[in-house]
Amino acid sequence: MNMPETKDKLKELFHEIKMEKPSEDFMKNLMLRIEKKVTAQKKRKVILSYLSIAAGIACIIFVPALIIYFLKIEITPILLPNIFSEVATVFKNFSINPNIVGLGLVVLLLLLGDSVFRKYFVNGKQ
Repeated sequence: MNMPETKDKLKELFHEIKMEKPSEDFMKNLMLRIEKKVTAQKKRKVILSYLSIAAGIACIIFVPALIIYFLKIEITPILLPNIFSEVATVFKNFSINPNIVGLGLVVLLLLLGDSVFRKYFVNGKQ
């Protein structure tokens, strides 16, 4: 097997092939087809994501319902206590002491002043 001869033959074959530039219409049509395919794939992905979300929601609802139906589980209603009457009795004797509120406001203002002082005066000199 003689390697230089095969290289020469390949070289001659490639030189005989003429590279033609495709026409403008061909390129436009090709790009339009590619663009249509890409938009179709994007739409398909969006539709599949919506369908998968809908299927997940349906499974969340139907699987427990089917289990309850086929296993013939009886569901008894749960009676909750009347919360509103209990809340009303808690706040029946509710009153605000202005001294406690004033003390809380003073502490809040002191903390705000301390944070402003530290931000602008202590850290600003560094």
